[in-house]
Amino acid sequence: MNNFMFIRGVGNVEIKTGNDMMRIHSVFYSLDLERNVLSLDQLTLQGFTAKKSGICKIYPMFSSPVTNTVSDVSGLSKEEELGLYENRKLQSLCSH
Repeated sequence: MNNFMFIRGVGNVEIKTGNDMMRIHSVFYSLDLERNVLSLDQLTLQGFTAKKSGICKIYPMFSSPVTNTVSDVSGLSKEEELGLYENRKLQSLCSH
């Protein structure tokens, strides 16, 4: 339709796939869209694949399992622990 829309932000979205949660990075947010839109090309670039048989299911490419278990010690997921570590490292670099 030769229209364009303004992107108001970029973030991460968690979607439920079966019993697991899957995080999709670099998702654009636009007030102008009334529906959620996934691009198969962009998902493929991020390492996902989609299988369509009646309904569409998104899997990690090569069907490698996505495990983001919660640590018994910290109570955080592996991804959250990594983010906390990266934040601390950035703060220590900025303080020098």
